Amino acid sequence: MRHAPLFTPPPHGSPRRWAYSNTSYLLAAMIAEKAGGADWRQLVEPRIIAPLGLRHTYIPGENPYLIGPHERVTIDGPGGVPDDLTEQSYQHTADSAVVSTPSDLDRFFRALADGRLLPAEQWALMRQTVPYDDLPIPPAGEQGGYGLGLRVVPLTCGGVYYTHEGDGFGVYGRPAVGADGGGAVTVSVTSTTALVDEDRLDRAVQTLTDHVLCASRN
Repeated sequence: MRHAPLFTPPPHGSPRRWAYSNTSYLLAAMIAEKAGGADWRQLVEPRIIAPLGLRHTYIPGENPYLIGPHERVTIDGPGGVPDDLTEQSYQHTADSAVVSTPSDLDRFFRALADGRLLPAEQWALMRQTVPYDDLPIPPAGEQGGYGLGLRVVPLTCGGVYYTHEGDGFGVYGRPAVGADGGGAVTVSVTSTTALVDEDRLDRAVQTLTDHVLCASRN
């Protein structure tokens, strides 16, 4: 609260503004906990993880270590000695505390896009977007918009796909699903020598995602 806001909410009827904020996800979890009478983890696991059969997805809570098989996150330290950052690559709060796999992310986003996960009214609200300009322009030549925890990106073959990036220290997840839920792809990148150039990564992933999802429609 010591910091000034990026902007104040515009008057009703005026163009809306958007900026990414992890704090907003923490506040959303606090609201859910107050309304649901339980920890946000206890609300998510029986409503999303279990019903969708996300067998490789879990919320670690206060456990500081990843469980099961996983890639080590390393960068070259002084003298070329690898510095292991694996346990620093994820957090434990509602903005970043879910551990998953590409296949489970594909399953989740398909369920979201094809209407199995949410009631139609809630799914429609998620897709009400505000323009953004914080990513490279995708192959379609125009930016999309950001809704409630959901980025909407145009495709070169028409239509859009939905995504929500997930980055930790040296780990980068880029899931995406076509608007009808039929095609999905998740790109996962782990640093083993140096932190990546995120602008270059985003351009490459957007090109790959566009190719895969357009091909899935043919």
